[in-house]
Amino acid sequence: MDGTAGSLLCPVPPSPLQDLFSKSDPFLEIYRIDDDRSEQLVYRTEVVKNNLSPIWEPFKVSLNSLCSCEEKRKLRCVVWDYDSRGKHDFIGEFFTTFEEMQKRGCRVPQVQWECMNPKYKIKKRNYKNSGVVVLVYSFLDYIMGGCQIHFTVS
Repeated sequence: MDGTAGSLLCPVPPSPLQDLFSKSDPFLEIYRIDDDRSEQLVYRTEVVKNNLSPIWEPFKVSLNSLCSCEEKRKLRCVVWDYDSRGKHDFIGEFFTTFEEMQKRGCRVPQVQWECMNPKYKIKKRNYKNSGVVVLVYSFLDYIMGGCQIHFTVS
C-alpha cells in the first residue's frame, strides 16, 4: 500500500460465515471516506470460494487512491459473502486508517481488526464479532519498510 504489498487473511468463526447449505464465499471491499462523508470504492479482493478462513492475494493500492495521501483519512472495510445472483450477504465491517495499517514493526508482524455486524451486535447477546481480518506482512515487507535488523558475530 506504500509500495509494499501485505496479505489479508480473514480467520473467522464458522457460524456467521456459513450459508444455508455450504461455507461462505467471502470477499473484501475497501472504501475511502471523503470529507463530505461519501464513500469511494478503492479496492475489491477476489472471492475465495467455500472458505471460512480465506487468504486473499496480496495487492497494491497507491496511497493517493487509498486515502488521498492523508494517512489519517478513515477507511471502511466490508466483508461480503458472494452470491452469484448479485445479492451478496453482509458479513461485517470495520473502520481503519492507513496510519493504523502501518502500526507494525519488527516485533509486530501483523495488524488485525474485528469484523463487526451491527445487526448481530444488537440482536445476539453473546455476539463477539463475525471474524477477524488480519493484515500480515512478509519478511521482505519488513526490509522494504525500513525495519533495521542487527546481526553481530564475535
